[in-house]
Amino acid sequence: MVLDKTFIKIVIAIFFLFMACTSCVPLGPHFVGINEIPINQSLIYVYRPPDGTIRTMEVSTEARDVVMLSGSYFYFQAIPGKVTIWSKSPIMVESLSIEVEPGKIYFIQAVANFNFWGRLLPHLAVVPTSVGEEEIVQCQIIRE
Repeated sequence: MVLDKTFIKIVIAIFFLFMACTSCVPLGPHFVGINEIPINQSLIYVYRPPDGTIRTMEVSTEARDVVMLSGSYFYFQAIPGKVTIWSKSPIMVESLSIEVEPGKIYFIQAVANFNFWGRLLPHLAVVPTSVGEEEIVQCQIIRE
C-alpha cells in the first residue's frame, strides 16, 4: 500500500516537472543581431538571461505583451522619445522608462528575483551594449 502511494506521488511529480519544462511559449533560434535600424528609429532588445528557473515573467511594451522564459528575448523598434516597459507579477509591477535616440540600440535586462516566499519580483534594467551583446547570445527569440 505504501509503495502504491509513493509510486503515484512520483508519477505526479514527473508529470508536473514535464509540464513545467515544456512551455507554451514558442521560441526560435538563438540571438542573431539586426544590422540595420530604420531611419529615425531605435532598436530595443528585451532579454531574460538564462537563470535556471522555470517560472515565466510577463513583460509589456506599448506595442506588445510577452511571456518570457529564462533564456529568451524579443525586440521592437521605437520612435525617439520616452519608451516605457513594464514587468508584471502577481504581487508587483516594475516599470522602466528610458529616453531613446534615433539610430541607437538599447538592451533591457529582465531579471526574475524571488522573495522569501518564492514570489516573483521582476526587475528591469538598461545594461551597457557590451554586456547586453554578451548575455543575449545565450537567449532564444520569442516568436509572435
